[in-house]
Amino acid sequence: MQDRRFPGGRRLAALFARHGNGWLAHDSAQSSGSGQVPAAGWLGTSHTGLGRLRPAELADVLEGLSGPGRQELLAYLDVEVAADALEEMAPGELTALLRDAGPVQAARLVAAMEPDEAVDALRGLPPEERAGLLGRMPPKTRLELARLLGYPGDQAGGIMTIVLACAHPGETVEQVRRRLTGQAGHRTEIDSVAVLDESGRLAGDVPVFDLLVSDGGRPLADLIDPENPPVTLRPDAALDTVAATLMESRRSSLLVVDDEGRPLGRILSDDVLDTVVPRRRRLRFPRLLR
Repeated sequence: MQDRRFPGGRRLAALFARHGNGWLAHDSAQSSGSGQVPAAGWLGTSHTGLGRLRPAELADVLEGLSGPGRQELLAYLDVEVAADALEEMAPGELTALLRDAGPVQAARLVAAMEPDEAVDALRGLPPEERAGLLGRMPPKTRLELARLLGYPGDQAGGIMTIVLACAHPGETVEQVRRRLTGQAGHRTEIDSVAVLDESGRLAGDVPVFDLLVSDGGRPLADLIDPENPPVTLRPDAALDTVAATLMESRRSSLLVVDDEGRPLGRILSDDVLDTVVPRRRRLRFPRLLR
């Protein structure tokens, strides 16, 4: 019987054909017989269409491959593209992939993931393996992830991202827009700009949309709505409190602050969803290609 993780050579080939890629132009007869895509045949083939696949689709491909095939595909992918796909994998599959990759490659992949996703991946490993990967990461990344791992996974601090866009009230809209271009790689993690006073305390939270539609010369202070203050949580807030606060506030994200009101991180709506749904309910290839 066909391995349920692999939808079959013909349908997988049809997916890549749909995306304009001849990278996997084989049919079921060329499969290894195990129901998984064989490693042979990957080298020297065109894979330009891979960039057109969504991360969740690439995750499905990786989950359908044998161990060697996964590693060959990862070797072809840009590390950022690979990291995006890993963020969409089922926890057990991700743990297996990281172990197959070896500590050096695994550390490189996890370090390229968004911080909150990287922490989830590390929590799936035993403490000694986790420490081994952290030890092979750049010092700044290692310290950031170690700090997040210090928060329990069932509290606000344990699911927040530390990717923050911050600004001061006296800066102009155009100045903030220009600085945001430097964080383009984290676009899915940034929906607002935290406005800080001279002591680093939170003074306001300006949605990115407001920055887009406002005059570039306006100071950021003009965009702070005193009638609509930021919604904040402490890092030790329980997950049910996080979910309830998010729903009641009708916000797309919440800020996590320390005792002095200084931002520590941000919790986006999808972070809360990830705690409710054990693994993402993304479409599987068999449904897409029937």
